[in-house]
Amino acid sequence: MVLPFKHEPFTNFNEETNRKDFRQALKSVEEQLGKEIPLVIKGEKVYTDDKITSVNPAKKDQVIGKASMATKKHVEQAMEAAEEAFKDWGNWSAEARAR
Repeated sequence: MVLPFKHEPFTNFNEETNRKDFRQALKSVEEQLGKEIPLVIKGEKVYTDDKITSVNPAKKDQVIGKASMATKKHVEQAMEAAEEAFKDWGNWSAEARAR
């Protein structure tokens, strides 16, 4: 089910509560910068030694995150898990899948 586009109203930053909420949201995101991001296979987090480092293109010294790189073995494990999950998921209705 595709929802139609709905334009969200602009935020009025003349209101202190909106400015405060925006600063808090930025702080929350900033606290997450630089974290290591694992692979997730069968719901399990898998950290690897090899990482892809993502940087802010506008501020090259700012690391957004470091994502674990998958090996061939990880890809095979993920494909096996997906094939196993599809046995059940493939029987779901389109509506249930969308949810």
